[in-house]
Amino acid sequence: MQRGQPEFRWTELATQFPASLVTEIAPEKLKDGQTPDSYGMGLDRAGLLYASSYTDVGSRCSTWAAASTPTSAPTGITTWRYHLDRLWGYMTTGQNLYFGAFGNYTYYMKQAAGRVLLDAESANLTGVQPFGASLAIFKAGLLYVLPNADDSSAGFASRLVAEQGTDSENKTIGLNNVIYFANANGVWGSDGSGLMEMTRLIRNNLGDVKAASITYLNADFAKARLIGYLVSGETTIVKFVILPGGQGEPEIFTYSGSNFRFTSRTLATNEGMPLMVDKIALNYEYDSTVRADISWQVKINDQWKAVEQARVMPVVAAGRVELATNYVFAARRWAFRLTSIPSGFYIRSIEANVKTTSESGYAVK
Repeated sequence: MQRGQPEFRWTELATQFPASLVTEIAPEKLKDGQTPDSYGMGLDRAGLLYASSYTDVGSRCSTWAAASTPTSAPTGITTWRYHLDRLWGYMTTGQNLYFGAFGNYTYYMKQAAGRVLLDAESANLTGVQPFGASLAIFKAGLLYVLPNADDSSAGFASRLVAEQGTDSENKTIGLNNVIYFANANGVWGSDGSGLMEMTRLIRNNLGDVKAASITYLNADFAKARLIGYLVSGETTIVKFVILPGGQGEPEIFTYSGSNFRFTSRTLATNEGMPLMVDKIALNYEYDSTVRADISWQVKINDQWKAVEQARVMPVVAAGRVELATNYVFAARRWAFRLTSIPSGFYIRSIEANVKTTSESGYAVK
């Protein structure tokens, strides 16, 4: 090879799917498995990138059951629940959580103080939700926790956990002994002792991952997922899914009806020298005889170029297609995004054919 002649090398661009949304880290610093801008990705086939709308809205807590107003109940209480073998009642124009005697369902009998006082400040309750053996008690800007709500002797004492709350009980859900809730600042979680910012990695670009965009925050208890969705007339529209993540960072996935987009992390050389990409390869699975129409874009520095398209005529169920881009320009930063792939088209990995330059010519990095 002559000095200064371009040399190409296939570089892995994305292999970890589905990729979680991260906007608080520069795109060129993202790890494989993170994306700065994606939606409409399927979650049920680990290790594969594919387009899929999300229609399962999960469910509410089945043990936080609505109860009829019991006989001899205190006046004015609008919401009654039966949980952990006792009645619980509150009103959204009040500041106290009432409870009945242990074991009583249809008749209200006072036990101990009969109520948990939450009137140190004037805000009213907005909702109550169980998690584990505790109750989360919400105001618009505060979270209280009542631990040991299963105490049959009613030795209850609440504690203020955080100055974050929510406007509706419907936007709260308990999952695996943690209470989760949505507000204008994103989605939060608490084990009763502290607060976890579930949306920290998209804090300044929440999009629809906030209370104003949803009607309910539900859970898929079998798959340990949080699901935020909007009810519009008779239609339910999933806006986001969060995998709490255990010891790791929560994973965030967003949806826009049946629309799809996957954006890669950004490529950049450590030395800041220009790079070029002339092809993108998709290693795929597609068990179909129907042609696959693919649309994509490349980003040169900070500008997305026009949409490009390719048609794949399937020959084998697992194959590779190399997409030649029309925009082969030197760039300090380069990225790729898919804007359309057919149903049933599963991508195992994405590669970019990269050349990088040095001051004396082209060199592979």
